[in-house]
Amino acid sequence: MKPIKVLQIIVGGKNFNGVAGFLYQFYKNIDHEKVHFDFLFIRENAMASCADDPVFADSKFYVLNAVKKNKKTDHMKMIKGIDTVLKKKHYDAVHINTLSVGANVPIIRVCKKNNISKIISHSHNEYSTKISKVKLLSHKVFQPYITKNADLLFACSEKAGECLFGKKGVRSEKYHQINNAVDPEVFYYSAEKRSELRKQMNIPDGKVIIGQIGRLSAQKNQSFSLKVYAEFFKVHPDSEFWIIGGGPDEQKIRQQIGELSLDPNVKILGQRNDINDLMNVMDVLLFPSLWEGFGTVTMEAQATGLPVLASTNVPAEAAATDLVSFLSLDEPAYAWAEKLAELSGRPDRKSMHDELGEKGFTIKQAAIKLEELYGAGNE
Repeated sequence: MKPIKVLQIIVGGKNFNGVAGFLYQFYKNIDHEKVHFDFLFIRENAMASCADDPVFADSKFYVLNAVKKNKKTDHMKMIKGIDTVLKKKHYDAVHINTLSVGANVPIIRVCKKNNISKIISHSHNEYSTKISKVKLLSHKVFQPYITKNADLLFACSEKAGECLFGKKGVRSEKYHQINNAVDPEVFYYSAEKRSELRKQMNIPDGKVIIGQIGRLSAQKNQSFSLKVYAEFFKVHPDSEFWIIGGGPDEQKIRQQIGELSLDPNVKILGQRNDINDLMNVMDVLLFPSLWEGFGTVTMEAQATGLPVLASTNVPAEAAATDLVSFLSLDEPAYAWAEKLAELSGRPDRKSMHDELGEKGFTIKQAAIKLEELYGAGNE
């Protein structure tokens, strides 16, 4: 039996994260005899850094570079590029991975024109707090079109689903939540590993390590995190705050660290590929996002038994275990610091794979669900 051929459409950027990382993890765990992925990037190839990975051995990569000088998407180039690909090669399904209605609507039209039998629209995020009234109105206007003309509606959380499909779409039979799941073989807790890594990093047993993982951008709210840590540091000077990731706000963050006199206790570690190791060393994960579709890093933290302090802007679905606590960003920084201190002393740390498995948040479970929705079944 031939595998079901799926074209994954991604906006694309320079960094391998977000949607690209999500699809990579799923494709590593999907049965390639049942489902085959090719990838089309509207802008840049976000998977360029791992294109030689064996998981992509039989995959094709289409890169449209459909971006204007003002960094906006070139929609005409996007439509023509997708149309050309769909005319040259048969796909059983097209999986559209973007919150943008400006991309979803024309892509759905191109897919229908080319008689794609299964069109999937997938929302991986929630509205930015800075979304304009015009963009918000366009979402409201085009939500019914997407809900009616896409065959399946996917989202990582109910909030993310409502942003692209509206409440009516989320309540429809087409809608399915696709969990941002974790691989227990990658994310786990080991007391031995923690002890060994802390020795290698010259971190004493009693030193508290607070971490934040995510793009250095307004959405992830590192500026608020630094205010929180400044309050925490007053009471707990034997501590460090690790900021992990890269992005446009790096210089602003470095400037704020200096203004708060937190150097060298705050460290910007950049993009890393050893997140599980770093989580084993940490004592608390700080996650005060301004908006969030889901927050995969919270699930990775829970898998490693790491307590999480998140903003109430993070969807409730992210709390798959009792390790996640929520606070409003209206609460003062010192209240967040007090909660961090409370969470950092958890004595019974362990991997939480059983708890995550009960709620369908392991990658194998989520991959099988996706296979079935593509139409491959689970035989």
